[in-house]
Amino acid sequence: MENIVEQAELLKEKQRSEKNLQTLCESFIKGQGSIYVLEDGNKIQTDDGIQDNGPEYLEHKWNQRTIGKAAIDLFINSNGGSHRIFPKFQEYAITLAVSSSLLDGITLSTYKSCDFPNITFNTNDNNNSNIYIVNGHHRIAAWKSVHQQQISQLQSYENLLKGKYAVASDDETPEIRAARINLGKLKVKLFAEGGWGAVILDFGQFDSNIHKFVE
Repeated sequence: MENIVEQAELLKEKQRSEKNLQTLCESFIKGQGSIYVLEDGNKIQTDDGIQDNGPEYLEHKWNQRTIGKAAIDLFINSNGGSHRIFPKFQEYAITLAVSSSLLDGITLSTYKSCDFPNITFNTNDNNNSNIYIVNGHHRIAAWKSVHQQQISQLQSYENLLKGKYAVASDDETPEIRAARINLGKLKVKLFAEGGWGAVILDFGQFDSNIHKFVE
């Protein structure tokens, strides 16, 4: 019981800190939208299926604390076992700091507009561009936990379709053909469920003022 109370207090303190951080970051906000959080980077839906979009996310650059299972379980259970988690509501939004080149020419919704359209980052020249998760680590971890069975199945299909099966051919076994079909369907399903509202900061502005957040 004492451990549960302690974990609850830690979670409350973390949420208070994240809210204060988000308030301080408002001068660097470029807008908001929805990103895919069930894998290591953003995804978009194209005519050729679900595709990677931009670099992998970088976590814990400023906040080194890891997210324990107890904190994840507490977040899920306090939200009705995930049934009352609304990823695209403002109160659940995470915060990202994004290199300006990835934001060049893209349209974001106005901050606090309650609108979270899918973000497609500009990847024309992103060799030195990054996407940092500033806060919301436990929300992302919780959403991955909720979808863990599907994520594991996705990885199983992807492992099966490596090497000589990376490209479809006429001599595939029924197992491989089924995996290829199911993989496509599962990617679409996870993409539909894996979007999360994100407030987007200009990384350069944020990074040059980070001392204000860690004092």
